[in-house]
Amino acid sequence: MAKAKDAKTTEPAPAEAQQSGGLEAGLQALQAMQQARADIPEFEVRTDYVGDGPTKFPKKLARITFDDLGYTGWWCDGWLNPPLTIAKQWDESMAEGEDETRRMALVIFPGWNFVTQEGGPVARTVEGFDDVPQEVFYRMLRGRIVTISRAAQNPFEATSSPPPNREQKRAAARRNGATGRR
Repeated sequence: MAKAKDAKTTEPAPAEAQQSGGLEAGLQALQAMQQARADIPEFEVRTDYVGDGPTKFPKKLARITFDDLGYTGWWCDGWLNPPLTIAKQWDESMAEGEDETRRMALVIFPGWNFVTQEGGPVARTVEGFDDVPQEVFYRMLRGRIVTISRAAQNPFEATSSPPPNREQKRAAARRNGATGRR
């Protein structure tokens, strides 16, 4: 036997309606973000080790490509794990003007093989950005962010190097003059 619906229980309270709408809007935004990420291909991630001592900084770089945009063979490297001071300078540069943003982009994107309309290399300078096509620059930004986002969801996959095994540790100790004995 079906119960008659009470008007008080069938209409959500204003706070519940807002919360429900907020949740639905949040889900729609999440789906839109996932779709936007799906438009960006997976990029190769490598780790370069920087430093002179026995402990080195693992500089993680994504090789962002542009083949699907029609720029066959073009690539740039996007730095995925800059120190917080550099990440903060990058964020602040967005509000400080175009030249500062370009200067910091040269740090965040430490290498590329772009060419000008005339076929020569695009200079890696603040002025060189004038020769970078707009859609390439947008892909640089989005490709780096999407790669960081994917790595955050799977931290031990693409961007993490496996820890050194026993033999690698011994070889490093020998290179650094340690005997490995206690």
